[in-house]
Amino acid sequence: MKYYPGATFNPGTTFDNCGVASEPHPETMHMTRMYHPMKNFTSLDEFKAHPYQELREDCVEMLIPVVNNLHDRGLAAMGIPGSIWEYSWCMCGMEDMMEDDEKAVYYMDKQTELVRSRFVALARAGVDFIPRGDDIGMQHSIMK
Repeated sequence: MKYYPGATFNPGTTFDNCGVASEPHPETMHMTRMYHPMKNFTSLDEFKAHPYQELREDCVEMLIPVVNNLHDRGLAAMGIPGSIWEYSWCMCGMEDMMEDDEKAVYYMDKQTELVRSRFVALARAGVDFIPRGDDIGMQHSIMK
């Protein structure tokens, strides 16, 4: 557990491929506590050194046959490139992403570029539509 040294988690805790932990709690049915792998980063250098999931060079070539197969069956192909805001707070913590801080600015810019490159790859592969959504709102206003 590279990002959580010394931490212990409830049984059933899962980790996604980027290190975001989802820990179940016995008093809830389906909710989990989220742990953020970059939460304890204190310097811009740590953010810059992080191994981001860059798009592989062969991604488009791998997607084209999948898209063509869907089209051959009369189906539309949808591609989901990921979110910018939601994924940023999953990795770093919501409070940290709401700060006007060089680390948050760097991370959001990096995440924006990663999502943009996925958009381009999906378009080049011939997908028919790419839905977008990022939850930045509260009940009566945007997050502040």
